[in-house]
Amino acid sequence: MNTTRLSAIACAGLFGCLFSVLSANAAFVSVDVDPATLGIQNMTTVVLGNPVTVNIVVTDLPESLQGFEFDVDFNSSVLTATGVMSGGFLPVPFPVENDIAAPDVNFAETNLGVSTATGDGVLAVNMFDTISLGTSNLTLNDVRLTGVNGPGDIFEITPVTLNNGMINVAPVPVPSSVVLFASGLAWLLRQYRKREAIL
Repeated sequence: MNTTRLSAIACAGLFGCLFSVLSANAAFVSVDVDPATLGIQNMTTVVLGNPVTVNIVVTDLPESLQGFEFDVDFNSSVLTATGVMSGGFLPVPFPVENDIAAPDVNFAETNLGVSTATGDGVLAVNMFDTISLGTSNLTLNDVRLTGVNGPGDIFEITPVTLNNGMINVAPVPVPSSVVLFASGLAWLLRQYRKREAIL
């Protein structure tokens, strides 16, 4: 085996190892469309007219968090944003940006205290109303996480893996009592027509 090929294999192996280390240390920012269910839910179906609460969650932080920002794009013909607020992950949160104008929600927050946030947690809570049938993707973009080494020494936490969400808005289901009543009415109508035919 020639040295050029050996060098190529060694470089590929080194790159693979480096990539796996970077991937293992990646922070994840995810859209949880059903916070009431354990774990992060990326898809849900909601009945038209019902509100939706969506959490923006961070997991596997390799560094302590000092601040963050994100945008969430949504389908404004299916959903309308009604609010966004802090998820309480930062110890002393201070909102820097809070904008819910369609077609996206923009939110940024920094920590005013000395301590920083570590571990996993909810960055922000987004509220939507469902306004028509259809599907809306909730797409994260312009996501930035920042850490701090000391006074004035702020750095960007990278890499960040994004997990988007999806909300399907379904029609209001017909109650079973209405279906039963309609079936009974149809049966009575058939019986009446049979009786009229005999007479």
